[in-house]
Formats: sequence, C-alpha cells, structure tokens
Amino acid sequence: MPAKLSINSAIAVALRNNLNLNLAQAANLDSLSFVRRNSIYSTYSGGVNAGLDRTPDPSTENVSGQLFGSASLANLAGTTASVTVSPFGTGTQPGSVTFSATQPLTSGKGLLSPKSDAVQSAISQSAVKGKQLYNSRQNTILSVTQTYYQAVVAREQVKVQENALKLAQTSTDYLQKRVDEGLDPGINVLRSAVYVAQAEDAVNQARQQARGAMDALMIAMGLGVGQTPELTDTVPDQQMNLPDLPTAIQTALSKRVEFNIYDQQISDARRQLAIKKDILRPAVNLVAGYSSTNTDTGFIDRSLVDEASWNVGVVANFPLDKRALVEDRDVSARALDTLQKQRAFLVEQVSNDVRAAYRSFDLARNSLKIFTENLAVAQQNLYVAQRMVEEGQGDSRDVVSAQQSLASVESSILSAKTNLYLAETQVKFAMGEDLTTVEIIK
Repeated sequence: MPAKLSINSAIAVALRNNLNLNLAQAANLDSLSFVRRNSIYSTYSGGVNAGLDRTPDPSTENVSGQLFGSASLANLAGTTASVTVSPFGTGTQPGSVTFSATQPLTSGKGLLSPKSDAVQSAISQSAVKGKQLYNSRQNTILSVTQTYYQAVVAREQVKVQENALKLAQTSTDYLQKRVDEGLDPGINVLRSAVYVAQAEDAVNQARQQARGAMDALMIAMGLGVGQTPELTDTVPDQQMNLPDLPTAIQTALSKRVEFNIYDQQISDARRQLAIKKDILRPAVNLVAGYSSTNTDTGFIDRSLVDEASWNVGVVANFPLDKRALVEDRDVSARALDTLQKQRAFLVEQVSNDVRAAYRSFDLARNSLKIFTENLAVAQQNLYVAQRMVEEGQGDSRDVVSAQQSLASVESSILSAKTNLYLAETQVKFAMGEDLTTVEIIK
C-alpha cells in the first residue's frame, strides 16, 4: 500500500488483489486449459509388466513379461482408432499387435461427434469465461471508483463539519465577551453552546463515516481494513461527455458483453439439441480391426505376421426404445427456448439499466445546480445573522440556524459533485464502455 493513493493507483492495486477478479482470472485460465486438453486428438502410453506363473504342474512354472505401447486417436470427423503393440513377450504373455478403428457413417459424425462436441464446448466455455472476466474487471473498476470517491467526499465532509464547529466556537466566544461586558443576558451563549456540542458530535460522526468509507475502499481493492493512505484525488469537478439517451441505449445493446454470453450459450444449446436429435437416428459405423500374436517368446519376428487376423465391416444400431432419448431431446429444446427468451428480455433489462443510470445522472446534476445556487444565499444569511447579533438586533438562534444551513449546503455540494461523477461513470458502465477509457479514470 503506497503512502499516497490516487484513483489510478487504487484501481491498479485492485486489479492485482481483488478476490472476485482473481477467481474470474483463475476460471478463465482453467477454461483455456480445458480447450487445450480437449484439442488433443491423440494420446500415447507405454509400460512393462512381469510376473511369475505357476500351475499345479511344477514343470510349467516360469517367469512371464511383456513390453507394450499404445496409441489412440479421436478426431473431429468422429473417427476413433487405437493400436497396441507388444514388441517383446515371454512366458504366457507373448508379443502382439492389435488395431481397431471406427468411422460413423450416419449418427455421431462430423460436428455432432463426441470429440467435436467436446472441443466446441470447451471453446464456447472459454469464450464465456473471457467475457465474464471482462465483466468482473469492469465491476472491480466501478466498485473501486465508487468507494474511492466516497472516501474522498467523506474526508471532505469532515473538513466541512470541522469548519462548522470552528464557526460555532467563534460565535460562542464572541457572545461570551458580550456577556462579560454586560451587553447580553447570557441566554444566547447557552444556545450557542448547545450548537457547539451538536457540531462536535457532527464532527465525530463524520470522522467515523470517513473511517468506514476508507475500510470499504480497502475491501474493494482486495486489501486488509485499517489502512489509511492519503487519497490524493479531490472531489471530482469535471463532467464527462455523455451521448443522448437513445444513442446510449443503442450503444449498450451493441456493446454489453451479456449479449455475447447469451449468444454463445444459445449456440451451445442448439448444438446439444442437434446431438440429441442425432442420437435418435440409426447409427451405422464402418469398423476395421487387425490382431496378431507372436507364437514365439522374445521379440517380434515373422511369426507375428503369420498369425495375423483382420476384419472390415459395417455395424448398425437401431434404437428401439426411444423414450429416454425423446425426453433428453425435449429437455434440450426447452433449454434452448428459455435461453432465447432470456436473451430477448435482456434487451429490456439493459435499456432499463441505461435509463436508470441517466435518471441518477439528471438527479445529481439538478441537485448540484440547486445547491450551488443556494451557497451564496447561505453565506449571506450567516453574515447578516452575525451582524444583527453584533448590533443587538438578533439572537444566537438566527446565527445557529444560518451556520447549520451553510454547513448543510456545503456538505450537499460535495455529495452532489461526487454523485454526479459516479452517476456519469454508471452511465458509461451501463452502456458497456470500457471504464479504463473513461475521461477521469486514466
């Protein structure tokens, strides 16, 4: 944790330490590994075994062993093949060669083959995890931005309340002098003292809120609470360039990654439905096999070929009881229909997100305008109230009321400025914009 923390530094720390983001990054890396794993079309293995063979006849006792290696293949066309070679054998485990291959002619071939489905599912899942990682990163940036500026405004609120306390104390001191000089009966001092106590409590509450805001920032960054770095950024006072509402909605409908995720899931669901329908068809496979065993012990020699046998043919399988398969197909069809409806409804949800963000933006902008216009009035009101007391034409209640009004307006301006900036950031987020390109977050 640096001693001084800017918004950019806070975001950089969060992108390294935020737990949810780290989990999303791990899930994305796992999905990439899954793609690589399922993109392996051939596997190989080898080994050796040895043992002592003994039968009731002691003369047949001997040591047997075998050296072997195997390979298997499964490609996107649906072809599967395997070969096992034992180049050395002794005892009851002779050397041998076996080979088998299957090529679907109807059901289970091409894009509907198990291998193709596994590869496409892995690629699709990886694409979804990548989009979810992007969303997690954007949520992290948004969360840190919100908590950072909430901590900033909480710090500034402490200053406002401390200034209000200072004004209250100054007013009390002045009234006390008037009492000492016999110019005031004393009731005004008592009223002002009550406000001093209230101002002290307001300062204490503001400090506690500032500590809580700082802890919330530490949590958003993925760090431990209790740290108190100096926040170098001030309450934002710069407005972003936002498009009009219709343009913002169209931008969101084209950029929000939720649509990409649904499109990927719908593509998967269509493939699964096609596979379930394909399983209902008769399966016709072209098969081939080769097998040969060495008649002698030791390494493979000519006798292995002499004892070879092979076969080529067609195997047909006709599903007679389709009840379970039909249910599986119907489940997949309903899943596809549900995803399509959810994607269609997402249009309304995203549009509502943008509209809600714009409503918050308009509210914050109007509030800032109102409070800014009232600031000069509140300052003038306090000045007049103080002069009236000095001239003996007013009492401390007018001063206390004016001080409270000024502190409230100053506090509201700080909150309105922060809310306006955060509302603008929320609009960018709702539009699907990359928050790393937002004007102030750079």
